[in-house]
Amino acid sequence: MVVFFSATGTTKGVAEQIAAAANADTYEILAAQPYTADDLNWNDTNSRTTKEQNDKSVRPEILYAMKVCGVTEIYRVGGIQAIGMMAYGTRHVEPVLKIVGPG
Repeated sequence: MVVFFSATGTTKGVAEQIAAAANADTYEILAAQPYTADDLNWNDTNSRTTKEQNDKSVRPEILYAMKVCGVTEIYRVGGIQAIGMMAYGTRHVEPVLKIVGPG
């Protein structure tokens, strides 16, 4: 299963391609509070997404879900390249079974 969060739809498209290649289902994580255009302004240091991206803490809901599912490793990475890294692996990272994102 490919679990993803996509505020603008870009990550959703990549997640669907990975799921198709892996013959896996997808599950989309939705934001508790929907994003506005101002929230998504990556160039504004005070925008919601910029603040969330710079927040080093992991949301407690995600940690709890990971604990219930028996997760043993967490990688905090971002961007489409991170999804590819986690889906296919690298020399240093084994492919993962689940991918989640901020929300």
